[in-house]
Amino acid sequence: MKKTVILFLLLHSLIFTTGIQANPYKLTDSESRQIEEWAQTITIKDGIGQLFMINIPLHFSKLQDRRAIHKRLIEEEGFGSIILQQSNFNYLHKRTVSGEERIGIVTNFASNMQYRALASKRLKVPLFIAADFEGPLYNPIKNVLTPPPPALTMATTQDKNNIEKTGQVVGYQLASSGINMLLGPVLDIDESTQGTYNSLLKNRSFSSLPYGVSRAAAYYIKGLREAGITVIGKHFPGLGKVDINPHAGVSKFIGSKEDFKRQLTPYYELKDYLNGIMTSHIVIDVLDSKNPVTVSKKIADVIRKDTLMTSGIRSLAYKNKLMMTDDMGMGSILEYEKSRSNTGGEPADNGYYSTIDFGALAIDAFDAGHDILLFAKVIIDAQKSNYIGPYKQGVITVDEIIRVKNRLARYINNNNTLKKRFREALTRILHAKASHYKRHGGKVDHFIKGKMKKVMNTRIIPPEIIRSEDGYIDTQKVEALHQKTIIDAYVLLQGKVPLITHSNQNSTCIFTSHPQYYEALKTKYSRLHISNVLHARINILEDETIPNYLARIQKPIKDLINNNQCQHLYFEANTLENIDRLQSIIQFINNQVKIYIFLHQTPIIIPARMIHNKNISIMGAFTRHSLSYAIDVQVLDGTLIPQENHPLTIPYQQQKASTNISKPVFENVLFHKKNKIESPKERADKLFILELQEKFQDLETDFNYFKENIASLPLELTSSLSNTFKEKEVTLHKLIPPSADQVKLYDEILSEKKLTKQSNMKQLLNEINTNIDQRNELTLLEKTRYKLLSFLSIRQKNTDTADNNVYKNNYSNYTNLLILLIGIISLLILLYIIEFSKQEIIASHSFKEAVLILIKRVLTRPQLFMIIILLAFVIILLIARIKTVPLDDLLANFF
Repeated sequence: MKKTVILFLLLHSLIFTTGIQANPYKLTDSESRQIEEWAQTITIKDGIGQLFMINIPLHFSKLQDRRAIHKRLIEEEGFGSIILQQSNFNYLHKRTVSGEERIGIVTNFASNMQYRALASKRLKVPLFIAADFEGPLYNPIKNVLTPPPPALTMATTQDKNNIEKTGQVVGYQLASSGINMLLGPVLDIDESTQGTYNSLLKNRSFSSLPYGVSRAAAYYIKGLREAGITVIGKHFPGLGKVDINPHAGVSKFIGSKEDFKRQLTPYYELKDYLNGIMTSHIVIDVLDSKNPVTVSKKIADVIRKDTLMTSGIRSLAYKNKLMMTDDMGMGSILEYEKSRSNTGGEPADNGYYSTIDFGALAIDAFDAGHDILLFAKVIIDAQKSNYIGPYKQGVITVDEIIRVKNRLARYINNNNTLKKRFREALTRILHAKASHYKRHGGKVDHFIKGKMKKVMNTRIIPPEIIRSEDGYIDTQKVEALHQKTIIDAYVLLQGKVPLITHSNQNSTCIFTSHPQYYEALKTKYSRLHISNVLHARINILEDETIPNYLARIQKPIKDLINNNQCQHLYFEANTLENIDRLQSIIQFINNQVKIYIFLHQTPIIIPARMIHNKNISIMGAFTRHSLSYAIDVQVLDGTLIPQENHPLTIPYQQQKASTNISKPVFENVLFHKKNKIESPKERADKLFILELQEKFQDLETDFNYFKENIASLPLELTSSLSNTFKEKEVTLHKLIPPSADQVKLYDEILSEKKLTKQSNMKQLLNEINTNIDQRNELTLLEKTRYKLLSFLSIRQKNTDTADNNVYKNNYSNYTNLLILLIGIISLLILLYIIEFSKQEIIASHSFKEAVLILIKRVLTRPQLFMIIILLAFVIILLIARIKTVPLDDLLANFF
């Protein structure tokens, strides 16, 4: 009997654990409280380093040097985050080592940094090791890991599965190399017009429309998060509408308050996806004309608070997410500091090599609300000679960054308000690090007590799509996935697809700057005229006039075309300068020459005068990825046919961008998708809102389709929505679950309504419709969504409450009865065996003999046999009952 009871309890414990332990990596409430309590006890001196992210001015070959600077910065001074830079691995491209050895070098570099962190004299917690890994260009480790295609190329495919897989591949590559934070993706909206060019974004933006950015980015981030990467979206609020490159000088946001709201859309939509955001150094006059975002408390309120601002802008409510600055050595923030600290003339000497008062900047950025301050230009004294004149602006020496850290600590120590801010920032940082540590096999208790032996206790197993036979990352599979993305994004923008045939080889001239491309073409087509002179950078000579300069750089190109009688000109365009050069070429070729442009950049760089030119064909996948040049060759020989009439997320010829990708439902724990835990508000999956798109469609048909999907729509709501839709070209596109922000808003709308009966529906709906119509901050489409959502919420509260109570009571009573019957029958069987078989079983000589005695009693005693059959029947009923009801409902009723 005792064994039976123990078995029964174990069974219940197993069921209970299976139901509630859906997210083993998420910090429990108890663990979160422990971290919060621990953060309150950490001294400012020990914790201040966690507020900084710095580069390490150290090459990987110097790791074993006992005097290496990383020991001082991490182990002694306690800096809590580092950003990898190309200078850490800048000689790798010259070394003939295998891909695995290259990855091993980065992994060893990261591991050595983490070892120093766990041996720190300050806080013994892991580092955030961050990297920009956007694509071929913005990537400090491009000689090590295979970079993904840029955002524009991914978005052009409009393939959400491929975008998510790319995110997974990037995430697992980073995680396997010891990198746990990605400074990206770029969430800026590229609002350039045809022929203009935003050099900040190039092909880094997913789209020219807010929803185009957020929908594509959501799948990419989803993949990254599955690999356990901490994702920091950038550059808040966006660099799509700025007048000057922030690297060069004070950069201002060009636009109205409505334009600013538009820039915030991706951040609203991706709130549940991002771990944090990186702010830019731009000035937003409509909110704060004096201070850039980096030091603006007004802008920080837009990020942190959870209210409608006095400016009419709805804040993001990023209360518990990380907020970090862009590099504090960029021109925009430096010019701000110089203008603030000087009334004119030479900048004051503040004791820094660059004369910029970085200590004051750090104080202001932290005071504004940032958790992490990024200093990406830390140098050692021996490097000063490399940074002289204008190049010294923005750099900071090792001694100086330590002085900045200590100065910020003193400032916080003398200000009780900032002490509270310090605790909040430290808690957010430690919470994020503890979550990451737990995900990789660590215990939060060890994290808090500084007992970690290593940062990762479990080896990262990559997904099957890139996994090698021995369980590691297969570089060839990674390249195959990226190659597929580039092929799927390859489009024909105008003209005809070029083909190099036997008959036209003699009259074909190709201009390229890519060495591999150049060699491959020369090998494949021996009769082509191939040159790389077009893209060569040629400096203007002293006292040389512009016409003479242009004539000089054009001469070799003219000679090639004229000497070889080029009738077909193939042109590889990587930059705006390439397009400018091509325009000068067009001036001295005859109208019979056919020009084919292979575009490795955003389509925006094509000037209006080239559009619809019957002699110019334009195609490409908008990337300078090393894999893209081989794909160009496939187009040349007819192996690959580019897509025609493909919708672009960055418009060409000012066509409207595509937003075909719908936003995915985010799941907090991607490793255990089947065992998702939801909060009460997140469990609003029965509520649906309407996703609307502006198109020229038949409104009446769409509205009927909408009513069929909603079902039992009351007359008063139908009337209200009809007025909303009146004379509006709106297509009712699809039904999707509400976001967390939308759930919060409809809860706010209904918070003061005490609805108890269905008869109150009409009056309540009228009040709600009026309430929503008066909210000027909402757009027409948002008002419509909230009206629908409110109705569905009311209907569910009215109809489900009573039904659920009856259902729960019936379910509970019925199941309780079955369990009671099982207990009674089991007790009868036990008593029967004790009464009639006790002596024989005791007298048996073996377990086998005892079992045979029991079987004999069951077969010879019909009463006992019938009782056992009854027990089996009741157990079958119970199992059937459990299978027809969700397990979480069973647990909610019985545990």
